[in-house]
Amino acid sequence: MEKYRIAVQYDGGHHLTPEQQRLDALRAQRLADAGWRQVIITKLDMRQGDAFVVGRIAEALRRQGWEDPRG
Repeated sequence: MEKYRIAVQYDGGHHLTPEQQRLDALRAQRLADAGWRQVIITKLDMRQGDAFVVGRIAEALRRQGWEDPRG
């Protein structure tokens, strides 16, 4: 979603290791420095259902200037 500078990432179980957390933090900092908003989706988010996940992404998009055509 380059136009709105949104990066969506799914963090699975391997993101719990210290090494992966370090890499994730570095990537998040690079994205933020470049003006991107990162939305991290986890297994717990997915358990809330599709509407919850889509809502999180839509909210991030709105914060970046997107106007929802549905109102």
